[in-house]
Amino acid sequence: MRGKLNKFRKENPDCIVEVFDKEKIDRQELKSFYEEWFKSSENRKSIDMSLYESCLEFIYDFDGRLGGIVVRNNVKIIGVAFFSISPLEKQSVGITSNGFCEFKGLNEFLAYERYRFVYEKYKIKFMNVGSANSGRIINMKKKFCFFREKLFILVLKGKDIRNKGFWQDDC
Repeated sequence: MRGKLNKFRKENPDCIVEVFDKEKIDRQELKSFYEEWFKSSENRKSIDMSLYESCLEFIYDFDGRLGGIVVRNNVKIIGVAFFSISPLEKQSVGITSNGFCEFKGLNEFLAYERYRFVYEKYKIKFMNVGSANSGRIINMKKKFCFFREKLFILVLKGKDIRNKGFWQDDC
């Protein structure tokens, strides 16, 4: 992993990481990034743009709060990684992490920078980044429509903790 990160930095010295701030990055700029990213990734059957459209809606229409980082090559966005922090700031969930494939090592760089930011700001050492590319998981996200309401998803985990919520021991 360290080799990929160092190679990415060496080959892309103009790339900068910034904390996502919806006051500085308008909806259209982020939407344009996702549209271009989708076109460059269309051959991957697992991509469902409704997640990204819902993310934009949550942030800009419902004043939802998501943490995130943005990677730019000069001024153009080439990667975005969003996350959510639990109410008592003890746990985190990776929401999305997307970067243009032509930048070798960018996805690893996005993941590392997102984790580093979460650790430095919140001292959280664990981030749930469960994969969302199976049809079953995507359908569940659509069904519960995570981004359309200001609510927390309840995830049940086995008989012994069936009545415990996702942010167990946090709030």
